[in-house]
Amino acid sequence: MVKGGAFTGDDLEFIAKQYHTLIRRVVEPYESALNVIVNLASFACKERPRAVLNIGVGSGELAAKLLKRFPEAAITGIDPVEEFVKVARQRFILESGKVEISVGDPLSMNFSSPFDLVVAMLSLHRLSAEERGTALRKIYDALSAGGLFINCDFCPPDDADAQNLYKRMWFKYLELNNLNPRRR
Repeated sequence: MVKGGAFTGDDLEFIAKQYHTLIRRVVEPYESALNVIVNLASFACKERPRAVLNIGVGSGELAAKLLKRFPEAAITGIDPVEEFVKVARQRFILESGKVEISVGDPLSMNFSSPFDLVVAMLSLHRLSAEERGTALRKIYDALSAGGLFINCDFCPPDDADAQNLYKRMWFKYLELNNLNPRRR
């Protein structure tokens, strides 16, 4: 699993602190995707979720929307990048007991209590096809009976050459649009 991709240290700290702005420039329908996930959860869950897991919690935007829609729910957020965990924890500092944020990923997660709702947004694409299979099994195991999993992501091709081409194109796009954090 790639924990920070091509970015490290100061880059990750900058990205984590500015994520709410940067992601909207990089993924134009980001806000719409957040709303679709929350609305789908409202519609598809048989009962209002009491326990929610947000995989790849990032800066906590989806978790905040879920908490607003389901104020009675306990939200658990995991992210493999410490810088994002720090930002999300700060965001929910007044929600002590309602929101728990920790470093983690879907490959290493083990929870003692099941979740009524598990959401992942822009977080599983960093996994290889084999890792995604493992992650999906762990997610399934983390669901309560009748629980719901919602994933909003893109998955790169399994072919290594195509992945490298997409990655180069992606970084070129970031550079051309002044989205490279190294050029602040």
